[in-house]
Amino acid sequence: MSKLTNFLASIKRILTTPVDELSRAQLHLRNAIELVFFCGRKMKDDRATQMAAALTYRTIFSLVPLTVLALLIFKAFGGFSGLGVDAQHKLYDYLGFSTLTTQFDQPAEQTAAPPEKQSNAPNLNTEQTASLSTNNDAQSVEATEEEQSALDSVDQFFANLNHQVENINFTGIGFIGIAVLIWSAVSLLVTIERSFNTIYQCPAGRAWHMRITIYWAIITLGPVLIAISIFVANRAFTFAQTIPGLSAMFSLLSTFTALLTTWLLLLALYTLMPNTRVIFRPALMGALVAAILWELGKYGFKLYVVNALSASSLNSALYGSLGLVLIFLLWVYTTWLIIVFGLEITSTLQLLPGQRLKNRQQQSSAISLLSSDNLLLFMAATAHNFQNGESTTAESLSQILSLPIRSIDQLAVFLAEKHLIHRLSESDAHDRAYTLAQPPHDIMLEQLITLAHEQTTSRIKDTDVPASQFLTQLIETQLNATRSQSLADIVNGRNKKK
Repeated sequence: MSKLTNFLASIKRILTTPVDELSRAQLHLRNAIELVFFCGRKMKDDRATQMAAALTYRTIFSLVPLTVLALLIFKAFGGFSGLGVDAQHKLYDYLGFSTLTTQFDQPAEQTAAPPEKQSNAPNLNTEQTASLSTNNDAQSVEATEEEQSALDSVDQFFANLNHQVENINFTGIGFIGIAVLIWSAVSLLVTIERSFNTIYQCPAGRAWHMRITIYWAIITLGPVLIAISIFVANRAFTFAQTIPGLSAMFSLLSTFTALLTTWLLLLALYTLMPNTRVIFRPALMGALVAAILWELGKYGFKLYVVNALSASSLNSALYGSLGLVLIFLLWVYTTWLIIVFGLEITSTLQLLPGQRLKNRQQQSSAISLLSSDNLLLFMAATAHNFQNGESTTAESLSQILSLPIRSIDQLAVFLAEKHLIHRLSESDAHDRAYTLAQPPHDIMLEQLITLAHEQTTSRIKDTDVPASQFLTQLIETQLNATRSQSLADIVNGRNKKK
């Protein structure tokens, strides 16, 4: 307990100490902690729990169609018959299903009483001893049979499903049946894309020919990576058993292979699904965090299942075998929460690099889109590209202003209404581009400052408080400082001083 208290005190000290007094390692730790807390608040703002619940529902709805498609691809690697029983169990373990098959895993034999306490036990005759021995053996056999039955039920489910896939008569199913099968599988991917777009605050629209390409890549890439990782791990473990002393090392390698597979799958999901350009390095970091959390989650989930489904637990008494379904839903829900958290890290690292993370929470709620710095940065970047004969994309402005793409487009609509810029594209917001509607030397800075303070000026016009007078003087100072200067003066680095 004292170690935990000291650890929490150290974390608190790192968070409260001025940045200049922290070492490099402490500064990285502080940034990581602030990133986690920021992403936690962002998950709340994005309603991540509702998002995970919707994804869980779609997962259950699309489970059988996706499994059928995965098995069709999986057959290219020989199916389950080509992998063997051990590899099948590795697949269950990777997906977290092994936690559901070890629920009856009880000690095969009761622990014998300590010698000093056995002497105080009542003497039993031969018939009573034989009866107790018979009961213990029966309980041991029953537990073993239940455990094996649970494992065999999962084996039998996939074997039957694989057999049904091999004997599918697509002609007998008909066009409507095939359409329902495809729609059921695609509906999950559509929900994933919409959820990811919400996190990135980008539009949901995407051309269907692009969707089909991306969805097909996701559906095929997942089973292929899982099959390759299980095949490699199984062959490596089989080879290690022939060499003394290598079994433990290859067992660790098998765990690393599972982590690497999850990492690559999440990386593909994070980079392909959002309807915007995802930078590779933030996606790499977010996928790694989510992969580690998922692997740790499988271990914690196993501990929970052992306790939740034990014979004496409340869940077992209330739900019985139905508790397995509830536990499975909980695992799917937890998985989606982890995936969403990883994407929140990805989007945060991409949109808010470096020290801007610390002030982003205050920026998003306190700074108006029509502030003078937002307008000047927007117009200066657009004017710079205008002079080079190029347009300015919403994505580049999002990086410069540290604002979501949706906010950039709202600001662009305002400037277009004032005839300061042209919106060159009406497609997806992240593909939109802008250019000046007038030459830079015709756009006066005084005009931009006036536009930025329109709302402030109207609010303080009829008030007599001292703060209103100060704000009026501040606005006048900005106008006087920028009078007779144009946007071209900023772009060309000229500052006319009186």
